[in-house]
Amino acid sequence: MAGVTLAMFACSASAETFDASIQRTAHGIPHITASNFASLGYGYGYAFAQDNLCVMADDYVTVRGERSRFFGPNGSYYQGGNDQTANNLDSDFFFQQIKDSGIVQHLLSQKPPLGPKQEVLDGVRGYVAGYNRYLKDVGGTNGVPDRTCRAVQMPRAQRAERRITNSERPPQGSPSRCSAYRLDDMHRAGLS
Repeated sequence: MAGVTLAMFACSASAETFDASIQRTAHGIPHITASNFASLGYGYGYAFAQDNLCVMADDYVTVRGERSRFFGPNGSYYQGGNDQTANNLDSDFFFQQIKDSGIVQHLLSQKPPLGPKQEVLDGVRGYVAGYNRYLKDVGGTNGVPDRTCRAVQMPRAQRAERRITNSERPPQGSPSRCSAYRLDDMHRAGLS
């Protein structure tokens, strides 16, 4: 297997290190090794972004409720999971309603088994850092290898985190400053 090792010092309330090894088979399948869930998520986020950045960006635009902004309100997209085609404007209303309801934030605030285990939150935090690192490594939107999705502004790490959680309201006492590729919104979403 050809391999590449990734490590990142992420900006957060206390500096966090993500350390993952991504080795790809001759067929390009990533195998990720890490010593904790956050680093495993980091490797997974980076490898997934390498392979599927445009798919990810399309999903983030969808759950942000911004399909009409980027693709026009009369456009549509195919939802493979339920074999349906959705109108962009209808989709935007649907996801905005979910965001406005606060249901995802409510569920995230629950202790296990009603809410996610710490390992899941750690994995999501690492995933976002890995995704963000990949964007930084390619030079942001202008460096995205697939030209078909360059028109879509690639969500930065904190945006990805917020979209995963659909959380917009930060709790009190959260960090407010970090680097351009910061993870502070993840902390504001209560995931640190």
